[in-house]
Amino acid sequence: MLNELDRPQLTVSLDIDIPQLAPIAHELDKVEDFANKLSEFYKSLIEDNAMDIATVKSERTKVRKALKVVADNRKAMVKAYKEPIKDFEDTSKRIEKILTNTDNALKELVDADKALNAEPIDPFAGLSTENYTVTLKSKNDYEKVLEFMKREGIDYE
Repeated sequence: MLNELDRPQLTVSLDIDIPQLAPIAHELDKVEDFANKLSEFYKSLIEDNAMDIATVKSERTKVRKALKVVADNRKAMVKAYKEPIKDFEDTSKRIEKILTNTDNALKELVDADKALNAEPIDPFAGLSTENYTVTLKSKNDYEKVLEFMKREGIDYE
């Protein structure tokens, strides 16, 4: 018999607090505003042809450094979020597999019990009690025939 005290109990909560990206998005809005202003600044200088090539190269280096900072931060943030999500997903899938295997084992027991407790099929249902010759292949068949004959009131001596 199952002892409820022996069954493992889940003692942790699976309610997970999802970190919000709103604070990061607010900072990105500031960076995007800066990038738009910088773009407009350089666009007007380019249209006016107001920079010599040495200045253009120097300013381009500064823009590329800013681009690298934004790209590196984006990649780091995405990686920081993806790693725990992947770990969480892998662990959850392992747990789901364990529980699925346990459920399948219990289902097999239920199915086996259903098969054992199912109504027996009468192999002689619908047969008349006229003279038949029956060849028995096992003691079990013999017992079934005797049971049928008793149930139907057939003299079998």
